[in-house]
Amino acid sequence: MNSSTGAVEYFELQPPYSVILPFGEWDLYLVGYEGASQWEGPHQCGGIEDFKFGVNEEKVSITVNTANCAVEPYLTIKGMKAANMWDVAVWDTSNWE
Repeated sequence: MNSSTGAVEYFELQPPYSVILPFGEWDLYLVGYEGASQWEGPHQCGGIEDFKFGVNEEKVSITVNTANCAVEPYLTIKGMKAANMWDVAVWDTSNWE
């Protein structure tokens, strides 16, 4: 979420795990899964708040762990994905084999 404008972006990251965001101050939250296939298995969550993007290329390191998944905003993020899991309108077909 952009801390200044309130704009929210959702991405399903694939290697090499990069994303393009407009300059600004962002809260970044990650939810990952350890299962044998996508969106299955134990969750890993982590984030960083008020990160200021102000250059053309910026690297961000975020540590994830299972304990973070038990608190907000990760509970809501996981719930939104679960609710939309079979909604064809939100599928990212590039992730399906």
